[in-house]
Amino acid sequence: LSVINKPDSAGQACEFSLNSLYLNGARTYLGLPNMPNYNLGRLIGSACDTLTGIESYNEIEKGIKVFPNPANNNVSFVFDNLESNSKVEISFMDISGRLVYHIHSLISENKTNIDLTSLSQGTYCYQIQTTFGRHLGKITIIR
Repeated sequence: LSVINKPDSAGQACEFSLNSLYLNGARTYLGLPNMPNYNLGRLIGSACDTLTGIESYNEIEKGIKVFPNPANNNVSFVFDNLESNSKVEISFMDISGRLVYHIHSLISENKTNIDLTSLSQGTYCYQIQTTFGRHLGKITIIR
């Protein structure tokens, strides 16, 4: 890419730069710099994932099981890494991102069951917040 740094100036004063684009003191040659797309989300288990804290996500990913999926009326969450009386928040959002169900409780055992009969059939995103971090996933409800 070539750039005219001062397009209102005539001749040599326009500061034409061949194959170069000024970037606050740095230059790029033969194209634009590699700009990461931060909207892609996390890459589970990747050492290249710089968007989230890898260690905390790996800890929580290993320690949570959600079943059955698809679910009918109930879903179970099993927390292998949590001690008894740990605080857990579980939220369900519809596909437009609207919060449709939220539970905040102390887990006395490493398992909790949630009644989903108040939710209609469809796919929902869920978020689990624990002391280890946040876990995101989706679940489908069929009837």
